[in-house]
Amino acid sequence: MNAISASLRNQLALLFGSGHNQADASHTPKPHLRHLLADRFKLSDFDSASLGKLALAYQGEIDPLHQQTLTVIRQLHARFPLGIIPKGADASPPPKLMTLQQQEDATTLRFRDLLRSSMHQDDFQKLDAKIRITFGSSASTK
Repeated sequence: MNAISASLRNQLALLFGSGHNQADASHTPKPHLRHLLADRFKLSDFDSASLGKLALAYQGEIDPLHQQTLTVIRQLHARFPLGIIPKGADASPPPKLMTLQQQEDATTLRFRDLLRSSMHQDDFQKLDAKIRITFGSSASTK
């Protein structure tokens, strides 16, 4: 699936909304981070605010999925504590991982569509082009 990369999603959540306060309260406050993406991608104030709200909402939905994924992976690793898979043992990934990936993909696409519908089509296309230039074609928003 082509979508905004995980690092970009994390940056979005950090840079917008309550993430502003976390950046300001860190050991080395960085208030300029509030406008970094808006400036870099030349977003209007409205688009920047929309992106910020959507990024925080997205992070709120994705975090529980990531926690479930980590739990499933830990359970799989616990079956092979030394990383050694006994002969004949089934070490295939649990089906739950595929289900969680599908849920994450659906959530990402839903939020991409929400972002697209919150912006003028031309502005969204410009953002998509800038993301491709900055992060490569694997970070396409299409």
